[in-house]
Amino acid sequence: MATPAKNTTPTPVKKATPAKRTTSRPTPAELPAESRSAHHTAYDSMLLLDDVHPHPKNVRRDAAADAELIESIREQGLLQPLIVAPLSDEAGYVLIAGHRRLDGLLKAGYTHGPAVIRHDLVTEADQVAAMLVENGRRKDLTPLEEAEGYGQLRFDFGWKPGDIAKASGHHVDTINKRLRLLKLDDKVKTNLHQGQLTLDDALKVAELPAAEQTKVAKAAGTSNFRWELEQAKNRAKNKAAFDKKVAELKADGIPQVKLPAGCSDAWSPQAREAGITPLSSTFSANHADHPGCLGWYERKTWVGSEVSYVCTNNASHDQQLDERRAAEAAAADTARREAAEAEAAKTVARNLRVDTVLAAIKPSTKLDPSLVGLLRVVTLHLLDDAAAGGSWPYEIGERYFEVAGIPEDQQWGIDRLWTGEDRDLYRHHVATAIHGTTQALLRTFATLAVLMVEDDVDATETAVSTRTIQPREKLATVTAYLDYLEQLGHDPTEDDKAHRAAAEQIDELPS
Repeated sequence: MATPAKNTTPTPVKKATPAKRTTSRPTPAELPAESRSAHHTAYDSMLLLDDVHPHPKNVRRDAAADAELIESIREQGLLQPLIVAPLSDEAGYVLIAGHRRLDGLLKAGYTHGPAVIRHDLVTEADQVAAMLVENGRRKDLTPLEEAEGYGQLRFDFGWKPGDIAKASGHHVDTINKRLRLLKLDDKVKTNLHQGQLTLDDALKVAELPAAEQTKVAKAAGTSNFRWELEQAKNRAKNKAAFDKKVAELKADGIPQVKLPAGCSDAWSPQAREAGITPLSSTFSANHADHPGCLGWYERKTWVGSEVSYVCTNNASHDQQLDERRAAEAAAADTARREAAEAEAAKTVARNLRVDTVLAAIKPSTKLDPSLVGLLRVVTLHLLDDAAAGGSWPYEIGERYFEVAGIPEDQQWGIDRLWTGEDRDLYRHHVATAIHGTTQALLRTFATLAVLMVEDDVDATETAVSTRTIQPREKLATVTAYLDYLEQLGHDPTEDDKAHRAAAEQIDELPS
């Protein structure tokens, strides 16, 4: 038991003689700590504390004894001996384990105390490893203190993680995880040491660059932590990509351009006045077209920075820019002209089809069974469109009321839509027109049917060209319409042939 200075005068204790060292000794990574120290230790119950010096590579961040430990030592003495190793000049000892206990002894007024002397710990690397093992047995070290101890072995003495694992008795994965903590910013390390950050969260934060760590660490323990972590990862990824790109630009000799004060990008008037033009506003966005005048600037975005290219001498490209604009204008004119010609051709073809049908249903013309079949198909389509709330029934209704002579008080309005009774009445008049002698009404229905089916023709061709789905009933009206035109002897135009091809392909589209 340690002896306080106020109670006794210590009896000098002869220091143990170190055991003879062999010329070839296994490294700490090759032999468990217990085996290494078994024959190289001595015990001194009255070691002079003035001869004990804190280890210069002590991994403990807080080596001060608390009031409870000091009082315990006063009452019961030191129950757990210090662990020391002789100094190389034999002028005392260096403390391996028990920094808080040594502080407690001194504060309790003791001059001597019990100690285990480790003569086998010759090198600093051996001593640091022993500190980690001895403190680890009592779980006295925080994860960060362990990390700093392992870091000394790894980087100061060149031990591999596997060697540290063997010496400390921990799994190599544990060693690697502790070493990752050394990447933490000093402030974040303090958060971890003080228990304000969990080990798992600290390992995630350690993956980030130092510039991102503090902000993310502040969110630890909150619902925002995961979001802040992902945002920081994205910013770090963006910065890494940006830095890599900048290095490539420097290697290629492409200079960075400094924007005028107050400019955030090259689109501002001040940048234009300074001769800086966004590359997309020049005659060509191709880098090769800007030898000697290609530059870049750092453009800030919400996720970080990106490289934006500029031309620093756009005036030298005026002629090329004019030529490009002229070419673009010519191409636009050609496209407009071709579109107008195509539309005109479609209009001509449409009118020819309509005229062919209208010529076949003059009042004096005998009722054609093929025309009757066409009108039945179109009429059914009209009724389906009405049931779906389409707009065609209202346009047809105006002509229908007029030609059929339906009194105004019997007409239905747009606010009523078409009820089942209205559609039945409509069917009755259609049947009368087809089977009776009301040629004017028949002509009205035929005209409206032709105009409607023309829209279906266009819709069918559009469906094929855009690979979109169109109702199959439109295919039925188009097919009946084109068949009827052929029966009338209509000479198909190129537009007609295109519609026929589209109608044949519509069944291949997904339903």
